[in-house]
Amino acid sequence: MTTSRGPIRVNYEHPFLVRVENGVGTGPNPRSRWKWVKAKDLTPGQQIMYVVSPWQEDRGWDAGWLAGIFDGEGSLSISRTGATLAASQRVSDTADRIEATFKERTDSSFTIKRSQHGFGHTDMRQYQVNDRKTIMRLLGQVRPPRLLAKSAGLWEGKSLGRTFDGPAEVTEVRPYGTGTIARLSTSTSTYIAGGFASHNSHWDPGALNIAKLAGMAKAILGAPPPVVEPEVPMWRILKRLTAVESRQRAHNEAIVTLRQRLARMEKP
Repeated sequence: MTTSRGPIRVNYEHPFLVRVENGVGTGPNPRSRWKWVKAKDLTPGQQIMYVVSPWQEDRGWDAGWLAGIFDGEGSLSISRTGATLAASQRVSDTADRIEATFKERTDSSFTIKRSQHGFGHTDMRQYQVNDRKTIMRLLGQVRPPRLLAKSAGLWEGKSLGRTFDGPAEVTEVRPYGTGTIARLSTSTSTYIAGGFASHNSHWDPGALNIAKLAGMAKAILGAPPPVVEPEVPMWRILKRLTAVESRQRAHNEAIVTLRQRLARMEKP
C-alpha cells in the first residue's frame, strides 16, 4: 500500500485506523471520527492515522554526548495528558552546545527558561520539549539509559490522538503476492507499525470447513468421505495449536534442565 507518508507492506487482513466521513464512527464511542478498516477494504483517497515518523538509532559521537547530558543533567516527566523532556545547564559553552544539538534534532519548538538569579545564584538555562512524538524520537535516537528506563509511560496506555502527527492519504492499494508476515499482538490491542496506527492482527478469515477439507483429502487418497461435522472457527484451531506448542516448549525446557542437573552430578 502506498500513502502520502510512504509505502507499507501488510497482510490483507491488517487493520488500519481510518477517518470516517461526517465524524460518525462505528466503534463504542458514537462520536469517534475513526474506525478500524482492513487493508483489503481500503481505497485511494481515504485517510489513515499516522502517529509518528520512524527513526533509526544514532550511534554517532554527538548522539552519545547528548545521551550523557540527558542522563546526567536531564529529566523526563510524564503525566496523564502530556510529557516533558528537559536538560538544564548553567550559562556556558556546554549550554550553547546543548541548544545547538536540540535545534539539529527537534522538529518542534523548545523552550529556553532563564532564571534571573538561577539555582544557587547562577544563571541557568533549561531546554525542554513538550511534544510527545518528538520526545519519543529523541530518546529513541540517542538512547540515554536512565531516561529510557522510565520512558514506557510515553506510549503505554496513552491515547493515539495525543501523539497524532496527521493523517496519511492512501494513494494505491495493490496485491504484493505471497511472502512471510509477522503476527503482532499487544495487551492493549493497538501498536504503532511503520508510523501507522495498527491493531492486533488476528488472522481469522471466517470458519474453515475442516470436515469438507478432510473429505477432499481422503477422496484423493481413495478413502470414503467422512460424515460432515460443524465448521470449526480458525481462531479456535489456532488457540489449540498455541496450547500444544506451549506444552511442548515447557516439556523441552524441563528436559534441558534435567540434563544440566545430571551433568553437574556426574562431575567429580
